[in-house]
Amino acid sequence: MKQKNITTREILEFLKKKEPRIEFKYIPEGKYFELLNRTDKKVYKVSKYKDRKIPFFSENPIVWKFHLTNNPSQDYFKNALDNYELQNDKRVEGKDRGHFVPNCFKEYLIPSVKKINNQEKLKINNFFSKGNKKNITPQDPKANRNSKDYVGQLKFEQRVQNFLNDKKNSKGEVYYEIEEYRKGALILGRRIYISLKSDSNSDEETIHVFIPEDRQNLN
Repeated sequence: MKQKNITTREILEFLKKKEPRIEFKYIPEGKYFELLNRTDKKVYKVSKYKDRKIPFFSENPIVWKFHLTNNPSQDYFKNALDNYELQNDKRVEGKDRGHFVPNCFKEYLIPSVKKINNQEKLKINNFFSKGNKKNITPQDPKANRNSKDYVGQLKFEQRVQNFLNDKKNSKGEVYYEIEEYRKGALILGRRIYISLKSDSNSDEETIHVFIPEDRQNLN
């Protein structure tokens, strides 16, 4: 079923009701929203999920919260891999199968182990596959990918990768939070919050955005 178009005004009305403390600033260059603190106009700091032993996952709507490092512990993402359910529905025409936890984050969540049994390998492959209902939903290509005209989720995934791949951030940490916003059955888009710290004593750089699912009527 084709998702109906939704205007910028309708999106903003919904977002303001859901997040009354936040100002949603529309960025025409890229057609997305920055999330700002309503009082001092600085980037809004969410209450971060501080448990470094296990990631946070909620299914309806899908929310993922986790920490990424260059040296993840053996057990950190182990139980999270159990959040797997095969997607039996047909692929939605014109939509990507958009990940919440992308495959490119794997090395920052799961340590590189030379010897791994087949069962563990299968769990990892299943979780990051395009068929995992608990890690993907249909997503407009403009919201999933990145282009000259549209800022997509990929831009922020690459920002995390580039940060952790930088040698000066070898001891750094990234906190990543992604949540799908829905109005009933209508997917509005995804909110992404990122905190980047080069080490435990450094100041954090934060990114907080909302990427709309439908860009046709944004202005």
